[in-house]
Order: sequence, then C-alpha cells, then structure tokens
Amino acid sequence: MQRQQRHNKTGYMEQPLPHVQFTTHGLKKEYKSKAWRDISAPFFHVDPYRSETLEGEIDSYLFGDWMFGTIRCNRHRFFREASTAPSEGLNYYFIQLYESGYLEGYCGDTLIQARPGDISFLDTRQQIDLKASPMESLTLIMPRYDLGFDVNETNLHGTLLRRELPLTQLISAHLKQLCAILPELRQCDVPRLQPSTRTLLASGIDPAEYSKASLAPSANSLKQRLHAFIDRHLTDPSLGPAMLIEAFNISRTTLYRAFGKPGVSDYVCYRRLESSLRDMRNQPQQPVSQVAFRWGFSNERQFQRAFKTHFGMTPQEARDQSDLLLQRSSPTIAIQETLHYWSNH
Repeated sequence: MQRQQRHNKTGYMEQPLPHVQFTTHGLKKEYKSKAWRDISAPFFHVDPYRSETLEGEIDSYLFGDWMFGTIRCNRHRFFREASTAPSEGLNYYFIQLYESGYLEGYCGDTLIQARPGDISFLDTRQQIDLKASPMESLTLIMPRYDLGFDVNETNLHGTLLRRELPLTQLISAHLKQLCAILPELRQCDVPRLQPSTRTLLASGIDPAEYSKASLAPSANSLKQRLHAFIDRHLTDPSLGPAMLIEAFNISRTTLYRAFGKPGVSDYVCYRRLESSLRDMRNQPQQPVSQVAFRWGFSNERQFQRAFKTHFGMTPQEARDQSDLLLQRSSPTIAIQETLHYWSNH
C-alpha cells in the first residue's frame, strides 16, 4: 500500500500544470459580456465602457495554489465593495504587471494610475473602483499571507511598483520569464519556484510605503481588523469569540454581525486548517500532532476530525495531495469551472 501511495504521488508531481484558457472571440455577441462578467465574478464586478461589449481572453496556469498567466481585455470598469462574508474566501492578492494599456481609479481611498511596466497589488477583500483601457497584463493571483513577510500588519491594497525602479525591472523580468516557461513546468517545479517569486515580490515593496498604507482608512473596517487579529493569533489555543470581544471591546452581537455566516469559530477553524495543510506540504517529516498543536488545536483527535470534515481525507492522506488540495480550496477553481462552461457554450 505504501509503495502504491508513493507511486501516485510521484505521478502527480510529474504532471504538467493545469492550463486555464479562454477567449470571448468565438461567442455570440449577446453572450460575450455575460461570459466575461461570470469569469471575473469570484473577484470583481465588471461593466463595459459605455455601451461596448466586454471582450477578453485568459491564458493562465494553476501554479500550486497560485494562478498565473496573461489576461487581455478591452475597455472596462471593474469594481467591488469590501468583502462582506468570510465564506467568500477572498483572501488573495491580484498582482498585475501591465504590458500595454493603463489602469486608473481608487483602491479604497488610494488613487492609483498604472502604466505599462508598472506592477499593482489589489486586495480582493477590499473596495475597488478602477477603469482600464484596452490592456494586456501578466496576472498573478496568490494568497495574501504567501508573500514571505507579515502582511497581516500591512495593507498593500493599491500599492504600485513603478517601472523606473531597478527592483521593479528585476521583478518584471522574473515574472515574464516564469510566464514564458509555464507550459514546460511540472507540479514538482512549484515548490522550487514559488519561494524565489514571493521573495522577489516582497523585496520590491518599500517598507515606508506599506507602513503608510497600513494606516489607510480602507484597512480600518472592523471585519478587516478582526481578520488581521485572527491571523496573528492563530497559534493561540484560546483564540475565539471571547478573546475577540475582549480585544476589540465589542459586544457579542456586534462580533457576530460583523462576520455573518459561517461565523467566527468556523472562520478561525478554516484558517487554522489551511495553515496546517501548508505546514504539512512544506515540512512533510513533521508529525501531525505537532502541526495540530502549533495551530491551536487542543488535541490531535480534534484536529483529525476537523481536517477530515473540511478536506474529505485524513491529514496523513493529505500529505501526498497537499498541492492538489490547496488548488481545490482556491477561488481560482471557480474561474476554471466557469471557463469550462463557457468554452462549451
């Protein structure tokens, strides 16, 4: 049985990266705008410029729990209100290197004007109201906490890396080369290449700039502050409604109203399980019990039960499929399913 499991894992790790490809070109005119709205829906609402029909194409790959590739589209406005439900799972950065066209508007209260060669960071949990010209970008969708430093203390929403800066040019060269070789990569390349990419991205962010951004009004909603507090205290076994009520000096009613469904405890458990899965992927030799205790579970049995309920398998079984599970828990899968629907329309 062990030999068979090792064989399956080896087979998966040698598979090519899942390819996500779509264009509105072949659709009837009356379907084009709806298709592009549906594809964008996990992250943004999209409106056409004046009465134009929305047009676009995507050529991307699932790179572990990231999604990376090229997006081209015509003039449009994209916007969203701040995330209102933790069940949306929108804990991601939308990182774009603009190759042509421009983008301007507001990320929360931050005005941005992006040109070809600039790199922007959009937080999918926060308010966005942006207008884009016909444009092409390399787009990387990645978890907020996967940048290699403590983003919970910062608000990178609306951060712009200017094309004139040497570090921006270095990051751009890396992203372009990585995008070019995506068709040749295998699953086994993901854990080798993700660390260098996240380190480069983090190195381009001026600490003075994100320190200012962390004080921006858009970062100060109660729900966002609650999420940041939870992420900082995931390893504390006492983390729960009582700790949050005391730390924020709010009533239980206010706390539960801020979260809505599925609720505070479920959100904390979800974040702990997600962190545990990453630990098991990055440190495969570590005992499951140590992972459970590190992330605030009171005992291994409680962890095993919660893990199987959420992921549909035991932690031991998940070790061989951690990259696949992380992909399945990503909102990029919603894009994949929508693309499949419209590709067969």
